[in-house]
Amino acid sequence: MAEFNDQRKSSQSNARKSAKRRWKNTGGVAGALGNIISKFSEGIEPSKAEWAAYLSLTLYALHQQGHDIEKENMQRDGVGLGTAVRRLVPEGEAEENSSIFSRFQTLATSSDIKELAHHLRGIIQLLNQGKIGLDYVKLSEDLYRYQFEDSRNGVRLKWGRQYFGGIKKEENEEQDHSENSKKSE
Repeated sequence: MAEFNDQRKSSQSNARKSAKRRWKNTGGVAGALGNIISKFSEGIEPSKAEWAAYLSLTLYALHQQGHDIEKENMQRDGVGLGTAVRRLVPEGEAEENSSIFSRFQTLATSSDIKELAHHLRGIIQLLNQGKIGLDYVKLSEDLYRYQFEDSRNGVRLKWGRQYFGGIKKEENEEQDHSENSKKSE
């Protein structure tokens, strides 16, 4: 019996060490999330930046569920929300006639961050099922900007351009414009 207890303790210790290593690999995300959660529990209204960080981190956790973080990390640099959602549309289906587009429109017309968070959760679950990654740093920036009424439409426009593939054209036009500006200086 004593041998069994020793094996169990050793197994628990190894599991804790493994969990600590995985936790450390999040790059301090856990500490940041802990600080934000403590504000919620103390009744202090978090700042807009804290809301954006909290939402993007919890959505990432939801998205990552069921996937090995080392083999199938759902954080994908450069993949905006509109691009990721577009990848959910079945091949051969028109993007504007898709049920995915309907969900995307509902998300994009959310009147505030709480409504947006509600709709985002459903979209993230679909991305999880489809194993489609997303850039959570960009999402956090977008969520921050979405909270300001004067920049909300800009975020919506960005997502729409990503969804319909116009973002590459816009980037190329901006590069051409900046190169032309340098030549004229």
